[in-house]
Amino acid sequence: MEDTGQLTFQVRTDPKLTRALVRRTLLPIVVGAGAATPAIAALLHLAGNPGGWVRPVLVGGVVGMAFLLVVVPRQAVARNAHTIGGPIAYRIDAAGVHTVHGFESNTLPWSAIRTVRRARGQILIPHQGLSDSKLRMSSIPTADLAATEQDRLLAVLRSRGAALTNTPTV
Repeated sequence: MEDTGQLTFQVRTDPKLTRALVRRTLLPIVVGAGAATPAIAALLHLAGNPGGWVRPVLVGGVVGMAFLLVVVPRQAVARNAHTIGGPIAYRIDAAGVHTVHGFESNTLPWSAIRTVRRARGQILIPHQGLSDSKLRMSSIPTADLAATEQDRLLAVLRSRGAALTNTPTV
């Protein structure tokens, strides 16, 4: 890492971290479905179980949540296997977080970043979508960085995000 008003570094992605990121992204959907499934089943039960739908609703909810947490992350990794494992160059400056991966480059402006959190092996950056209002999540793998570099990176992300967007960080 360099310290010239900006941070620059390069890391490699990992399939395990990609699956974990997809799971974390889908977690709010799974929690919502997990709360809605028993509620719908309870309402059906109170209504006298018309058509015998209580059991299929419960089974469908459990199978759907398992599918979202197990199968979808594996499919995402398989679909993007050609990009996973390659190097990603990061530059963090006053404009935001810039990434270069293969022939693709992206910039995540500070105004889109909501919070910054550390998870096992990566730093998670929930943010507003660049072209829409959907909440998205990006990550920075930290396995290739020393512990002091990880702490410094996290501190810079938190301080710049809070300073430039005037939002509290978690």
